[in-house]
Amino acid sequence: AVWALTAFDGDLIAGGAFSSAGGQTVNRIARWDGTGWSTLSGPQGNGVNQTVRTLLAHDGALFAGGMFTQAGGVSVNYIASWNGSQWSALSGPSGTGVVGAGSPVGVTALAAYNGALIAGGYFDTAGGIEALRLTAELRAAGFRADRAYGAKVTYRINLSGEGGGVWEIHIAEGKCTVRRGASGT
Repeated sequence: AVWALTAFDGDLIAGGAFSSAGGQTVNRIARWDGTGWSTLSGPQGNGVNQTVRTLLAHDGALFAGGMFTQAGGVSVNYIASWNGSQWSALSGPSGTGVVGAGSPVGVTALAAYNGALIAGGYFDTAGGIEALRLTAELRAAGFRADRAYGAKVTYRINLSGEGGGVWEIHIAEGKCTVRRGASGT
């Protein structure tokens, strides 16, 4: 299954829970150049070792988040950047990637906001900094959870099935609220 799509460097990037594309072994992330599929490889391997849930092209790099701990053979802990030729981990002052005490752990959303990379998902710390288990500002050079304080973001999600309907996640003034229904703002 494909979970995420984005454009990067003139190509289409697909991420998800698949192992091959167009007969190529790609390990959950692949690049379409208009004529064929190829892998995003690293120094010790191709693709990632578990599901990719989100992709974002930002600030000249491709960022991938998901349930993976390795990208191209590099230890990354659920989030990685790709510069067009190799994978890199995102590191902070006292750690790499994101870490969570519960299960599952992973990055499920990425967005650019005021020039910063913002990640959401199942985690407690990002780069060793407490991240409120929802969002953290990320940069290739390190994490800055303190800079996300001024963010004002509202997500509306329409879920199907039991417990479904419209849900709203609102982040403002350093607080996060989740409620059923939408405010219409």
